[in-house]
Amino acid sequence: MRDNAPDRLKGRAKQFIEAVAVHDATVQAVLDDPVIRLMVLVDTVRSRTRLQNTRIDWVQPDTQITVTLQIGGDGDGLYDGLLHELILHVVPAALKHAAAIAVGTAPAYPTTDALIEAEEAQEHRSRPAWRRMADLAVALGIGGLLDAVVMDACAHGKAIARDVVAHLLAQGSIDQEGADEYLETINE
Repeated sequence: MRDNAPDRLKGRAKQFIEAVAVHDATVQAVLDDPVIRLMVLVDTVRSRTRLQNTRIDWVQPDTQITVTLQIGGDGDGLYDGLLHELILHVVPAALKHAAAIAVGTAPAYPTTDALIEAEEAQEHRSRPAWRRMADLAVALGIGGLLDAVVMDACAHGKAIARDVVAHLLAQGSIDQEGADEYLETINE
């Protein structure tokens, strides 16, 4: 954990990652695996436009995963940004790492901008990952996190967001009234 964010925000980021790991075995495996190096860089910025990304590299024998987040000075964007990066990008990288190591090869991560963008687009289309993010938001019980997940899903596709809402309703995580409110916002 490093960069210009105050120590209290870095501490919140670390605690959040650990809380997600309690509910997600792959995130826990990332934290436990001695050859997966997870670095989280948290910067506070004043701009409403904020960068967040995940970079994956193989430097034998390690998979190096660097998550970069720009958040508001009050921590706005920390939890939803971390959850997005962990579930949509870190988890697939960790699974690719584990599959390659299991058969004795090095994981092949994309290296060109075009390949990185294609893989990221594929990860953003993963409905199971978006549903997993919503389930984690419910399990973590952090105010506003579920709303942020649904709106993030909507930003990546209204159909994805509708799928997340249907999943939440089917799981009993939200009631019909809550589903209707989300759908109204999604369909605007």
